[in-house]
Amino acid sequence: MRIQPALSSNDGRVIKGWALGGYGIIQRSGWDVAHELRQGKLVQVLPDHALPDADIVALLGAHGGRRSARTERFLALLKQEIGTLPWEE
Repeated sequence: MRIQPALSSNDGRVIKGWALGGYGIIQRSGWDVAHELRQGKLVQVLPDHALPDADIVALLGAHGGRRSARTERFLALLKQEIGTLPWEE
């Protein structure tokens, strides 16, 4: 569904501030709004909708997105050790 928003920004802090101020619905990652959801300051309105997974961009590398073996091992270790996402606990 396409909409014509009254407000638009590419700054996540601004967008979250608008939502907290009651200016509308936002789309943000769970980690970004987990605290506000737990406190009841924000509510989830489309629980069956999920954003696509996002890679950790800082570890992708500069050459066509290929990662070094060291980075691949580090990411595998992070996935193993983190398990449950800390902001979803």
